[in-house]
Amino acid sequence: MKSIELKACDLARKSGFGDGDLVSWFIESLEDCDPAHRGIEERVAALDLPETDDDGYPGHTGDHRILVAAVRKHLAPLLPGVGIIDFSTSHNPVRAEVQDQAACAASDVSVTIDVDALLAIIAEIEAEPAAAPLTVPSP
Repeated sequence: MKSIELKACDLARKSGFGDGDLVSWFIESLEDCDPAHRGIEERVAALDLPETDDDGYPGHTGDHRILVAAVRKHLAPLLPGVGIIDFSTSHNPVRAEVQDQAACAASDVSVTIDVDALLAIIAEIEAEPAAAPLTVPSP
């Protein structure tokens, strides 16, 4: 696999973007097929965010953070006026706002992301300051 395709219609589905696993599959294929990319899975795993609240709700995994960033950087600009939301889930972590989901579901807009673009996104995330866990004030 040399690239991934981000489709607007996936923004309308809980199971979109391979149920949120599209980047994970891509990273695994890079690791397996290209010796130049050995160690990339460890780089991506290091991007996992800590728990986001006192109840232990998980933060975004590294591959989900990359997917969200790729959608915001490459797909969202092709969908003017469409609101994009992201959240922690074991499924698709990036979706269109409710009022925009029907338009996305019917859309044939897509964009292809190659290895270099994905590696650039990983580098951008690696360069971000470490995220602190969200704390919820006690009543």
